[in-house]
Amino acid sequence: MEIQQILYVVRAAEQMSFSKAAEHSHVTQSCLSQQIAKLENELGFRLFERTTRCVLLTEQGEHFVRHAHKVLEDLDMLKTSFCPTVEKLQGTLRIGAIGSMATSSFSRLIGGFSSRYPQLTFRVIQAGSLELLELLRRHEIDAAFITSMQQPEENSEFCMTTISSFSYFLAVPKGHRLAQEPFVHLEELREEPFVFHDRNLAMYRICMRACREAGFEPKIVCTTTHAWFRYYMIEAGLGIGFFPYEDFLSFPANRVSRLRIRPAIEPLLSLAVLRQTEPNPLVDTFHDFVRTWIHIHHSSLHEEV
Repeated sequence: MEIQQILYVVRAAEQMSFSKAAEHSHVTQSCLSQQIAKLENELGFRLFERTTRCVLLTEQGEHFVRHAHKVLEDLDMLKTSFCPTVEKLQGTLRIGAIGSMATSSFSRLIGGFSSRYPQLTFRVIQAGSLELLELLRRHEIDAAFITSMQQPEENSEFCMTTISSFSYFLAVPKGHRLAQEPFVHLEELREEPFVFHDRNLAMYRICMRACREAGFEPKIVCTTTHAWFRYYMIEAGLGIGFFPYEDFLSFPANRVSRLRIRPAIEPLLSLAVLRQTEPNPLVDTFHDFVRTWIHIHHSSLHEEV
């Protein structure tokens, strides 16, 4: 069993695709497939179920990958402690993040990376997903935590790693007819006034699509880029609106009512980096660190984001 084989398995599990895993590993698909098959033969069981559309971990494969992440993390710590080339990793890592990343889990992630590479400094830019992708295109940031409903196509200019999905809730004024309900069906909202995200934000498109799929065009009475403005507009009775769960953790308690939505609006939280023609040690190291961190701390991140 070789470390490279373990890496191939982990990346194939993350991407649910041998072709995408090979692209991320900078090898051909046939090379990656052969190495995984060789490892499966050595282990005596299949790690993946192959289908025409994707590859999925078997039960034994899931068990293997859980242990593999721990092995890779320990290896990374070993390299960090004793490999002199790690000391050359320095400079400023420019990270873009949507407002929903303002959680303790995000701080722990950055803190964990900083503890591995204490010579680095960080600059965090908060903006909407669309703006962050544009900053990536212009090479003004190195990585971005963004939200979307689906991963981009394989030929996208971005390399995306899914971190988790998170749920949107509906906020209504305290005196609203729905204020005491535990959940609401989207189609029940066709006549309601909405305080909406600004149309330049990805969540405008995501929430708009959800409403249209429920069979109506939302009646938007106000749009704004700021979650707090939307919250206070809703509290004042201007309308209703959508928020990710973690936003409610920072809002004043009991000033609006929070309802679950059916069908759920559950966008993806992803890390985006530009596909590189030349290796970028700083970005590549951060990308690999995040992928490992996700699997080790996924439950706590999922609860917060």
